[in-house]
Amino acid sequence: MISPAQEIHSLIYQLLRSLESSDRDTCACYGVTPLQGIVVLEVAQKQPLNMQQLAKRMQLAVSTMSRVVDKLVEGGLICRKEYKNDRRIVLCALTENGQQVAQQLEACYKDFFKKIVDKISPDDLGGFLNGLRVTVQQLQGYIDACGCGDKKG
Repeated sequence: MISPAQEIHSLIYQLLRSLESSDRDTCACYGVTPLQGIVVLEVAQKQPLNMQQLAKRMQLAVSTMSRVVDKLVEGGLICRKEYKNDRRIVLCALTENGQQVAQQLEACYKDFFKKIVDKISPDDLGGFLNGLRVTVQQLQGYIDACGCGDKKG
């Protein structure tokens, strides 16, 4: 018999695999990888961001984040700007093309999840959302407590 912990792990793993597949297809339409797409969406939410802020939001090492941003700069989606008070700080912002891609990605994701939500009965939706909130809260609490989410780099 499978334990609740094993079932949670299995279901989250299946969810992640399904989302990764969907992300690959969605992002490929805009010429970006799933990670690059998520970075574009993060920058769109609160820009400009310096590299440390962006790495922290993405829970990645700064060196990894720099490589991802380099590719987005090459692709014309992000531009780097020096911070006026300290030239060592580099700010990342979306270009006009990057803003368009962010809007298109956001629209795709909204449509995708709306289709899923529309297939869940109203009776099940409240319980689903509550369970998801509790799961995310517990995962984040565990990560924060053990320092697993801290990335150096």
